[in-house]
Amino acid sequence: QGPGVSDEPVAIGVSVYPNPFTTSVTLRFGLARSGPARIEIFDARGRRVIRLDHGESLPAGRHEVEWSGRDRSGEAAPAGIYFYKVTTFRGAERGSLTLTR
Repeated sequence: QGPGVSDEPVAIGVSVYPNPFTTSVTLRFGLARSGPARIEIFDARGRRVIRLDHGESLPAGRHEVEWSGRDRSGEAAPAGIYFYKVTTFRGAERGSLTLTR
């Protein structure tokens, strides 16, 4: 391998649909190489609402994860702006979601 080449997975092109959403939203992302990816949702104050992954290693390729608009205890999250974070060994990609009720 040459300089700057790594075996660590890299998140590719996180997309979110629909956004805004009323009942559920899908986060789609890809991994150039197999490995773990952590998917988290945060509220506007920066508090983690839920972690959507289970810590398992994912194969290289495209992946979809759905958020039902509920927190980790199963309660419906209030309408508002939320932030997602998809983390791999190489870093994180972030963006916003709008939940309407």
